[in-house]
Amino acid sequence: MRFLATFLFVFLISTSAFAVSGAEFSNDKSGSSLFGDDKQYNNRELIVKFKSTVTSEEKEKLISSLNVKEISSIDQGDISLLTVSKVSDLLPLTKELLTRKEVEFAEPNYNIETAYIPQDPGYTKQWYLPRIGMPAAWDLTKGNSAITVAVVDSGVQMNHPDLKGKITSPINMLTGSPDTLADEHGTHVAGIIAASLNSSGIAGIAPNVKIMPINVFSGDSATVFNIIRGIYYAADHKANIINLSLGGTYYSQSLESAINYARTHGVLLVAAAGNDSSNITTYPAAFPGVIGVSATNSKDEMASFSNFGSYIDIAAPGEMIYSTISGSSYNYMSGTSMAAPVVSGVSALILSKNPFLAPEEVETILKRSAYDLGYAGRDDYFGYGRINASLALENTPEPYSKIKASTRNFKIEGANKLDVSLDIYRGTNIAAYVQNYKGAIIQNLGDSYNWAGGNYSLNWDGRQRDGKYVKTGKYKLVVKITNDKETVYRSIYINVTNSVTPVVKVNKSSTFSPTLESKLTIPYNVNKRSKVTALIYDGRNKKVKQLSSGKLVTSGKQYLYWNGKNGAGKKVKDGKYKLIIYTVDSQKRKSTTKRMDIIVDSIKPSAKATVTTPVFKMDGKSRARMKVEVKESVTINVYILTEKGTRIKKIVSTKSYNPGTHIIKWDGKNSKNKYVTDGKYKYKVEVTDKAGNTKRLFSKNLSLQDWRMPSVEGKSVVEYSALGSTSYTFTLNKPGYVKIELFQDGKRVRTLYTSKWKSSGSHIFKWNGKNSSGELLNGNVFYKITLTDLHKKRAAFTGTIKIELN
Repeated sequence: MRFLATFLFVFLISTSAFAVSGAEFSNDKSGSSLFGDDKQYNNRELIVKFKSTVTSEEKEKLISSLNVKEISSIDQGDISLLTVSKVSDLLPLTKELLTRKEVEFAEPNYNIETAYIPQDPGYTKQWYLPRIGMPAAWDLTKGNSAITVAVVDSGVQMNHPDLKGKITSPINMLTGSPDTLADEHGTHVAGIIAASLNSSGIAGIAPNVKIMPINVFSGDSATVFNIIRGIYYAADHKANIINLSLGGTYYSQSLESAINYARTHGVLLVAAAGNDSSNITTYPAAFPGVIGVSATNSKDEMASFSNFGSYIDIAAPGEMIYSTISGSSYNYMSGTSMAAPVVSGVSALILSKNPFLAPEEVETILKRSAYDLGYAGRDDYFGYGRINASLALENTPEPYSKIKASTRNFKIEGANKLDVSLDIYRGTNIAAYVQNYKGAIIQNLGDSYNWAGGNYSLNWDGRQRDGKYVKTGKYKLVVKITNDKETVYRSIYINVTNSVTPVVKVNKSSTFSPTLESKLTIPYNVNKRSKVTALIYDGRNKKVKQLSSGKLVTSGKQYLYWNGKNGAGKKVKDGKYKLIIYTVDSQKRKSTTKRMDIIVDSIKPSAKATVTTPVFKMDGKSRARMKVEVKESVTINVYILTEKGTRIKKIVSTKSYNPGTHIIKWDGKNSKNKYVTDGKYKYKVEVTDKAGNTKRLFSKNLSLQDWRMPSVEGKSVVEYSALGSTSYTFTLNKPGYVKIELFQDGKRVRTLYTSKWKSSGSHIFKWNGKNSSGELLNGNVFYKITLTDLHKKRAAFTGTIKIELN
């Protein structure tokens, strides 16, 4: 409880102090407080952060209007580095930008210095390694090349004998070149973290990890802009840890933005506390989310030069630290610059042991494992204590346990499964699969996303992706564990013996017509590689033919073929036969024998079609009927044909019928769902048995009479408005004889059609506006259309023609 209470107190104090600095910065719209005499900065450069809603065009327009030049930018943070032509323009420019709605903040490009004190050699070399428990820590891990520590510092000698082969993605932020320009400070920091264990030179804390050198210094100082570019670069290039052995006393909002960017990308940040022997706040060590490191000496005392304060999280050896320097040499240096990489190196070992830890989890392990110095609990000098590498690694949870398998010698029997389990750290994505001896994945066993942590269990039944059981042999079971940055694999080898009893599956029955098909295709399935025997017997259980005699087949779907002949090559008679099939595997295990009944049938089915309504008076409700008689199970197709044999509709489509008498009905419509006209029609019937033999029948003619009531439709009012003929539309529901008459004042004035045959559907008649005497009429004329069908049924329609002549 003392630890928890102290931690909360420090967190609040640290956050409160930091918020005040930010508030002072944000509220000073004049910008004057940014340019104090005690502050060092580039007097012609300004860092500006634009609001995220500002477009590129708006930004360019604003910069152009202020007569300044953008010399660099960081897209991830909407940050620009501007330069002015005269020193005197910098403060007025800042004041102007702070009033603009597009700008979130503006500040000078402060100079940051390294945090070490050069010392002459003379002390016992690398005294700090046993002090922090490195020998015991190395028994657990010496690091992993998948872990990368970015050294945002001066240049590193990348071909130093103790550093060569462990450099990744180097960059010089001043030039954009991968040549970081070797410097003593950056090389010293890199060696503390990762110098090789190669029986020469020195030993790095995490000798197997990678170093990402990022040079941000020109001489002894670096600008904030180059430092934040280096932080963005490290985060974007998937560094796990960023070491910042540098610092300044000026709060920088742009630097804090870069720190936050790295944290959101899962990067652990470690920074030196500074070497002023005071409690002055030093950045970036004082930012939330950064591990601030003070320095101790060989007596576990606070180093005389080390800063202290509420932002100190942990202490580490920083006095007389022997490490690599440029020129392929070695030397002692002192400073919190040396203490910070000690913490970065131990953090790299923690992540090497468990790469799935979040930055805050690594920080918690460091604090809880620290050797308490000074006042009990956390204090402003040692933070939570001096770093303890061996205890930190002991307190680091394993990312996974060993794979536990129910057996390493898996005997596949068909119903059994191989059970596998292991403990896996939370927040990871898991995929499990089986590989063959060539490394090819043959089966996926499962996956899980954002695993909650704990025991992960799976099983394997011995099958591969296609459902077949694998062959006897050695297989590799792999569990892939990953997060957004790191991936690890756990695997075990399993000796597999395929002891599955062979099983054969075949259909229960089939029907075969030798007159229609040259052979009967018989599909069957076997569950494993085995030898198949298959024979045909007749109804008296006499062997007819052997289709397969111990043929070796692979697992899966296979086929047998029978041409309907016996062993002597003669066609068999129609009747009942049976297929007997079984398999035998390489261990002489025999499957259960399976049987399939086969009916050989080459005779067309017996069927009869009779029209039961030879005269069909179609009225829209009744149905014409035909009787079909069959003596076996069949499928039937029925078509309606005209008297000349033209097909007009299919009324039954491949429908199954049992033996017996069946009634087929027709409503008198064609395939377009229109009623047909009076005339003679007939049925075509196709009857097919199970063997595929088909018999075709044609019925006697059916006399269809359309007894539906006739109807005529037209427009009730139409117009005649121009000299000459005008067309008028009417519709008939059925064919018949049409009569069209014109009336005016109760008298018939003209007959257009006396008795004209018309089909069903839409028609027109034309009228020139005149009566039978050729006189042009005026006013309203009534027209009457009468339809008389073949059965003397009548229907009429009456409408009005309005004559409007100007």
